[in-house]
Amino acid sequence: MYAYISMIVLNVTIIFACPYILDIFHLSKETTAITSQIIIFHNISACFIWPLSFTLPNTLRASNDVRYTMLVGVGSMWIFRIGFGFILAKYVGMGVFGVWVAMVIDWFIRTIFFMLRYNSHKWEISSNEPVIIKQ
Repeated sequence: MYAYISMIVLNVTIIFACPYILDIFHLSKETTAITSQIIIFHNISACFIWPLSFTLPNTLRASNDVRYTMLVGVGSMWIFRIGFGFILAKYVGMGVFGVWVAMVIDWFIRTIFFMLRYNSHKWEISSNEPVIIKQ
């Protein structure tokens, strides 16, 4: 909940400050337009998807489910972020915006995998060490 609240406050602030932030860099009109689109897309997506895709794996890692989170993180990055980034940017013709869309797709896929893992409760017994139950 804290992650969602923080992300909403931070990202809404950035969206409203976007014109002022972009003015600092003295960009061309075309660059300012695409940058503004990217910032708005990224920040709205970050409010809804980012907290689960990056805070939930910390919970799994803290319970020693490190291997799963690493495999999902690396696999998702290569397949969705890099693979889709290349496809969307070059072959779909989305350019740099396609790379950012691919990043959000990566977040979404990670969220699905991490939620499935969390709800399966396999992370509770993921340690290789014996479980000691105190009576």
